[in-house]
Amino acid sequence: MQLWKILTVFAALSLITSQGSAAITGVKETGNIRYVSGGVGEAARNEFERAAEAFDVKLELATASGAYLASTNVWVFGPGGQQLLATTTSGPLLLLDLPAGSYRIEAEHDGRRQGARVTVAEGEKVKPLTLSWAQ
Repeated sequence: MQLWKILTVFAALSLITSQGSAAITGVKETGNIRYVSGGVGEAARNEFERAAEAFDVKLELATASGAYLASTNVWVFGPGGQQLLATTTSGPLLLLDLPAGSYRIEAEHDGRRQGARVTVAEGEKVKPLTLSWAQ
């Protein structure tokens, strides 16, 4: 009888934890930056939307007409202009977890590079950032 109660409590806690978790697979780390890219397909985009709350920046890459882009080179530069991250995305979304500070995020598609500045502060919600290219 006691074992049944323990198993019931364990199952309930597991259910609560899995429903409340915004964990996502494939997270990588470079220095003190955590990041993950993907979001190909509706289910994966929904997973990224749920996971975004655990990150500071949500970068979306698309054409001006709204078509999503993948295999895009992305760089993150710190306050002094030093390159902190260089990666190639595996989908149209890149989630970044950055320490507090100011950054320049750049991306390149079809040989055209563009970027934006973003400031991250402790305790702020995720900052959405979209970079789009004319076709």
